[in-house]
Amino acid sequence: MKNAFELAISEQRDAYPDSWIGYGWYTDLLKNGDKAVNHNGGTGGFYAFIGFNKTSNVGVIILSNHKNSRVLDPLGYKVLTDIK
Repeated sequence: MKNAFELAISEQRDAYPDSWIGYGWYTDLLKNGDKAVNHNGGTGGFYAFIGFNKTSNVGVIILSNHKNSRVLDPLGYKVLTDIK
C-alpha cells in the first residue's frame, strides 16, 4: 500500500497536455523531460507556488505579494528545470 504522500501525488487523470492531476497535486512534464509535482494558488493579492522535481529531488517554494500566476509559475518551473 502506498503511503499518504505517494498516494496524494499519484497521477489520476489527464489535466492538460503533458500534465496530470492527482489528489490536489499536479504533475507536469518539464522541458528537460523530468516530471515536476506542484501546486499553486493565491488569495487577497498574495500567491504561492510549491513544487519538486521527481528526478533531481530539487524543490522550490515561492511566496509572494504578487497576485499573478503568469509571472510566478514560470519562475518555479525554471528553478525545477535548471537546478540539478
